[in-house]
Amino acid sequence: MSYAWPTWVLFKRDFTAPLRGTAFGIGWNIILPLVPISAYVALRAFIAPGTGDGMHPALYVAIGVTVWLLLTDTLLSAMSCANRHRSILSGSRLPILSVLIASWGRGIFDFTLRLLATVATMFWLTDSLPASALLAIPLALCGFLLAAAFGVLTMMLRAMFPDIEQIVQVLLRYLIFLSGVIFPLAKVPFGEWLYILNPFAVIVENVRNLAVLGTVNNDEVLALLIGALSSTVVAMWALHRTQTTLRALS
Repeated sequence: MSYAWPTWVLFKRDFTAPLRGTAFGIGWNIILPLVPISAYVALRAFIAPGTGDGMHPALYVAIGVTVWLLLTDTLLSAMSCANRHRSILSGSRLPILSVLIASWGRGIFDFTLRLLATVATMFWLTDSLPASALLAIPLALCGFLLAAAFGVLTMMLRAMFPDIEQIVQVLLRYLIFLSGVIFPLAKVPFGEWLYILNPFAVIVENVRNLAVLGTVNNDEVLALLIGALSSTVVAMWALHRTQTTLRALS
C-alpha cells in the first residue's frame, strides 16, 4: 500500500490549518520563517557589531540561525509528532514514519525560505563565494539526519515521560547561545569544551565555514557523517520495534 497521498494530505493540513481564517493566510508561512533571522541579526548588530571569524556578522548570524533552526525544528517536530497526531495514529494504519515525514515537510519548507534569504545576503555582502559553497547544503542535510534521529529517539522517551518535551525546549532556548550560532564560541567561557560536546555547534560551524570561507574540518565532518548515519539506523530500528507501543501511548 502506498502512503504517499495520505502523507501529502497530512503535510498540507499542517501547512494550512494553523493560519486558516487569518487575513494573510498562507502568506504568513513565508513571512514567519524569516523573522528569526532578522531578529538575531539585529541582536548581533546592537550587541557585538564587529566582524567575527573572518566574515560579516550579519552573514555569520544568518547562516548560523538558518542551520540551527533546521536542526531544532527537525528535532522538535519529531519529538511531538506522535502526540500531535495521536487521533490519526489511533484511527488509521498510517505508519508513524509517514506522519514524521509530513511533520518534517514544514521544516524543510521553512529551511528553503531561510536558505534563499541567506544566499541573497551572501551575494549582497560578499564579492565572491568559494566553489565549495554548494557543498554546505549536503552537509546541512547531514545535520538534518542527525537531528531527525535525535527527534525520533526523544519521541519515544516522551511517550513514557511527557515532561521530556518541555525539558528539551528549555535546553534549546539556552543552547542557541552556546552553539556558535550568534556569537563565536571563542567568546564564551569553556567554549572549546562546549564545541566538543555539542554536535549541533560542530554542524553550524562547518556549514558556515564551508559556505563562506571554503574550509572545513575533515575529521569533524567524517565524525558527523558517521554519527548521522549510525543514529539514523538506530532510530529507524527502534521506531520499527516500538511502533505499536507508541500508538498505544500517544
